[in-house]
Amino acid sequence: MSEYRHDPVNGHWVILADNRSDRPDEYIETGWERISEACPFCEGNEGETPPEIARYAPRRGRTWLARVVPNKYPAVAPGARPPIGRPPPLEALEGYGVHEVVIESPRHLVSWSEMPIEGVRLTCRAYQERLAHLRRRGDLVYGVVFKNVGPAAGASIEHVHGQVLATALLPPPIAVRLAHWREGYHEAGRTVVSRWLDDERRDGARVVAETRHFAAVCPFASRVPYEVRIAPLEPMPYYEAIPAGWLGELASLLRDVVRRIERASARAAYNLIIHTAPFDAGPHDHFHWHIEILPRLTRAAGFEWGTGCFINPLLPETAASRLRAPHRTKP
Repeated sequence: MSEYRHDPVNGHWVILADNRSDRPDEYIETGWERISEACPFCEGNEGETPPEIARYAPRRGRTWLARVVPNKYPAVAPGARPPIGRPPPLEALEGYGVHEVVIESPRHLVSWSEMPIEGVRLTCRAYQERLAHLRRRGDLVYGVVFKNVGPAAGASIEHVHGQVLATALLPPPIAVRLAHWREGYHEAGRTVVSRWLDDERRDGARVVAETRHFAAVCPFASRVPYEVRIAPLEPMPYYEAIPAGWLGELASLLRDVVRRIERASARAAYNLIIHTAPFDAGPHDHFHWHIEILPRLTRAAGFEWGTGCFINPLLPETAASRLRAPHRTKP
């Protein structure tokens, strides 16, 4: 039997059809394997990237653990900044923005699951500081952090890295989501994500892991197998405003969840997105930052592209149960 489910956070519908898991080739092979060839992101090859913007090093030791560089092939054009205080016409903003790469390890690693916790923590801090810097510029409207892990997820370089992309225009799907969240906040006096988290924690069937300040959950209306959403228990609009003392906790949870997904899905490729509030100075009490991890185990085909409604062959309750299963982890 198929079941329609609605996601109160993103507003989308999904069809959960666990009977489709018996179809031939329902799951695609999207795993990744390390290849041995020259890599511009490895330590010693710093001259092969554009000049670095920032560098993050451990408290002790001289090597770096993370570097930030401009994207060599940006999706948006940096160009000259529009004059502050004199908004240019919309057509002048089309394609304008900033596109950066965060190289997350000096070693040739592929995943956060292979990194030391200090490396993941410094990576989380790098994303914070880059978003905060881009927000302060005053000429950008929206920024997003994303990771493409594995070729099936869009990665062109396997070395562990992520990207920060900020634009001068608010993407239309984000504008629709913001309107939905603002309406929900005014109706209930609480963020949509807060109410979703309360419901999920009360039910418990889809909770993967929980720490003092964060929860990781397979959403009730998961779009893909092993989809996980991570959010702070306390509502806050800006990822870049996470207290410094929480970063180690978040890094540990992220690495643990990624390890669990890789174990359950035979190291499937995945996309990871950090959603934070827009850069404008308006009040964003309705926004609740969160992280989405979307494994690429199934194909989006004609129905998904034509309707925006995903078909998921794995119940999120089953996915969460598998992800919660005990496993050994290295320190």
